[in-house]
Amino acid sequence: MISFRRFAFITAGLAVAGMLSSCTSERATEPDAGIPPVPGPTFASLAEAREAVAAVVGCESEPTARPIVNPDLAGFTAEYAVCGNRVQIEWFKSSDARADAAQVYMDTSQPVAIVEGENWIVADLSLALEENWSGKDLDKVAQEIGGMYTVLNGFKQS
Repeated sequence: MISFRRFAFITAGLAVAGMLSSCTSERATEPDAGIPPVPGPTFASLAEAREAVAAVVGCESEPTARPIVNPDLAGFTAEYAVCGNRVQIEWFKSSDARADAAQVYMDTSQPVAIVEGENWIVADLSLALEENWSGKDLDKVAQEIGGMYTVLNGFKQS
């Protein structure tokens, strides 16, 4: 169980990273720049994305935790679900919104592993929350359902 203080710190850190990355995100979406395509399927809903992830790494049928990142505070336009206490699935209505959220993860100094597809992200925030690794193999998610797997800031599976 994460403390409120640690949760607030992580959420605030991601929100600050989002604010700091806003200039970068705007440049990336200029007509000449375009958004680089991300491999993987497009999901029609958050439920469909969570179902696909659960088929690979197993998730509880009923989530036991609330989303880790507060969508309103972080400024994301996403829907969120959890898979385990420390893995979050994010579904976006557009690839632009997904790209903005991915940039926030790229800009953070916290150890995070992510898999991103056209309109979704799966993020393991275990080490960012200073807890043990979740045990969810996100590399396997990327291999089996598609997507781009990225390890950020020293995230290590043990």
